[in-house]
Amino acid sequence: MRWCLGALALALLRPAATRAQDVHIVNEVPGDFPVLTEAVLADALQDDDADADERWAWLGGEDPDDPAYLSRGSPPVPGRAGRAQGASRPASCHRPCGEDDDEPMICYFRWRLEPYVTMGRACGSCPRNVSDCTAPQCVTADGFEKGILTVNRKLPGPSIHVCLGDLIVVDVKNLMPGRSTAIHWHGVRQRGSQHMDGVPMVTQCPIPENGIFRYRFRADEVGTHFWHSHDGMQKMDGVVGALVVRGPARAEPHAHLYDHDLRAHTLVLTDWFHTDADQRFPGLLRRESGQIPDSYLVNGRGSYRQRARTDARLLFSMTLDSEAPYAVFRVSRGQRYRFRFIGATCASCAFTITVQDHALRLIAVDISPVRPVLVDSLTISPGERYDVILEAKQPPAVYWIHVRGLGACALAGAHQVALLRYTEARTAMPSMPHPGRLGLPRGVVLGPENSICTADDPAEVCVHHLVSLRSIPAGVLDAAAGARVPIEFGFRFHDDEELFRSGTFQRFFIPPVFPPASARINNVSNILGPSPLLTQLEDVPAHLFCTPGLLQQCAPAGTCECLHIIKVGLGEVVEFVIGDAGRIRNALSHPFHAHGHYFHILALGLFQPGQSMADVVRLLDRGEVPFSVRPVEKDTIAVPSGGYAVVRMVADNPGFWMFHCHFLYHLVTGMSVVLQVGDVADMPPAPRGFPKCGDFF
Repeated sequence: MRWCLGALALALLRPAATRAQDVHIVNEVPGDFPVLTEAVLADALQDDDADADERWAWLGGEDPDDPAYLSRGSPPVPGRAGRAQGASRPASCHRPCGEDDDEPMICYFRWRLEPYVTMGRACGSCPRNVSDCTAPQCVTADGFEKGILTVNRKLPGPSIHVCLGDLIVVDVKNLMPGRSTAIHWHGVRQRGSQHMDGVPMVTQCPIPENGIFRYRFRADEVGTHFWHSHDGMQKMDGVVGALVVRGPARAEPHAHLYDHDLRAHTLVLTDWFHTDADQRFPGLLRRESGQIPDSYLVNGRGSYRQRARTDARLLFSMTLDSEAPYAVFRVSRGQRYRFRFIGATCASCAFTITVQDHALRLIAVDISPVRPVLVDSLTISPGERYDVILEAKQPPAVYWIHVRGLGACALAGAHQVALLRYTEARTAMPSMPHPGRLGLPRGVVLGPENSICTADDPAEVCVHHLVSLRSIPAGVLDAAAGARVPIEFGFRFHDDEELFRSGTFQRFFIPPVFPPASARINNVSNILGPSPLLTQLEDVPAHLFCTPGLLQQCAPAGTCECLHIIKVGLGEVVEFVIGDAGRIRNALSHPFHAHGHYFHILALGLFQPGQSMADVVRLLDRGEVPFSVRPVEKDTIAVPSGGYAVVRMVADNPGFWMFHCHFLYHLVTGMSVVLQVGDVADMPPAPRGFPKCGDFF
């Protein structure tokens, strides 16, 4: 038993006779996880209503929709006496989500994180024999063989589909040699379960090699979320997956607009290197330089088309024009489908997604419903999610779904395709030629890169012009917020003398074109301590914190490395002015993500020549920045290059929460802050037996 299962260990030592009947959950691999009974888990969860109001669903990391899984036979369904005992199939938490009288379920998963490989022995003769490409534990990606990291040998990892009110329990076992890990539940606010947010050294200790950590939280908000590693570059190598919470019809304001909301129509969209993500940090000079992806994946699938390159050594490694299978999404003519797009990318590019000859009716951003808007393409930044309705009203055929990187990724030709296949189609592939790197006509675009949609252009729709269908909390639209926090992000570029000959050891990465850089917010490159802030604040060495005196010395020409905490009052309406210090137009549009909260998008703008953050603040004070009338609520916002975003949030969730750029290499070099919401006395105590960690000297 590992140290991070303290609560469960205590429960296992108690007499098992505390329940009328113990129902054992079947272990797939004996010895991999502790023997678990319903009684033990209910006790360990400390959930008062677990015995009376909740049912179990066994989802041991396998996909109930997988025909191979069903054909092998399923473990018995745990449950209380007289309810589903001895059933031959698992009670899947992916089910129709009814009204209030439906009982919530405990949805329990076992996950194994381990190194794995694409196009390995499990794939047999794939792609020559296409049926081998769907063999158990075969991961194809884009057909390029490489080492990866997986959860339960899936890419993306296991998807979680539950109903509003369900209790999600995930036991994560780390089988990655020499690596720690943690899983963040992106978009889940973790109200009352702050310790489950999954950020090493903020809300928990990282999970050590061969350790198990139990995540446990309520699915208390309907919408499209996802999960990913928040440790190092593991997300880029495959530790990512979908998390969708559905609700009753009353919680879905657009339910009357579509006929189907299928699990199979959730698209996890990832960018993909042909090297380990670690190899791109800090970065190579002579080959595979920069952090530009080689391609994209749609639900872990795609095919790679080689771009012109000069590295002749690759010609001897493998055929680079792969024929790996595409992801296929099936529809029937005359039906309306809800599709969920998850921006699970990591590199410094947004991307567009377009479906050939099909318009997309946008109905939700992140998890927030909006007044429907008809578009042809969506621009998606890392961390964002968009829900759309696709009406299958074209002639029955097969159509391209095209994903195209923007900015530097467009110059590099990074792209991918998938297939929209009508069940009535008589062909296996589209009649239109492969759209290639240039893609399909974009038409009306939601969120055009680096645009604030000020011109009268009907082909552009910006997120701050969308209309929320949620009520706006009191104070969000007041003339002045309770507090204002400037967030000015950018880079410090280093010369070789400073980096390598001064006797210091500064973090840096090597971006394309530019000199080595470190990322920062308000001239601070954030570092975290050896112990979690939420549970061991007193164990974090005092010299690591950004003190007021140190912050005054962090001039624009220099960079401070310290633990950057910004405190806001519990219950305050906080306004963030998030600005690009680079002031360069048409460069990177940085996506900023808030943990533990959502914010309302009040305005987007572009800095004028010579304009400073202080100038923008003065405009805000004078009411000269027009605000959205019914601003949408998001947890991730793409800030225009050379511009700014004005957002407000109600700081009603006490804890320590990361606020950071969702470009992975910017995050790991310091483009983050920690928001402290409330006083330490306002924060919940750690669960029983919660693991501790820290320095030893």
